Amino acid sequence: MNKRIKKKRELENSLRMAGCAIQFLLEQQNQAIKDLQAKEGASEESKQQLADLQAQFDQYKLDSDIWSFNSINFSLD
Repeated sequence: MNKRIKKKRELENSLRMAGCAIQFLLEQQNQAIKDLQAKEGASEESKQQLADLQAQFDQYKLDSDIWSFNSINFSLD
């Protein structure tokens, strides 16, 4: 009976250690996912900044084209 109890405790300890190891791995994976999501968010922020800069450039180009057109028209008058 004593051997049986000892085996049972060893098995419980092994299962507890395995559970702790699995919990640790799950926490690591969860953190890795959060890190990737944070990078993705930064990437989205960078994409938005790039889109804003592109819009500003397009507006500048349009204003420049209008100014050039008006300058040519003015010089032809």
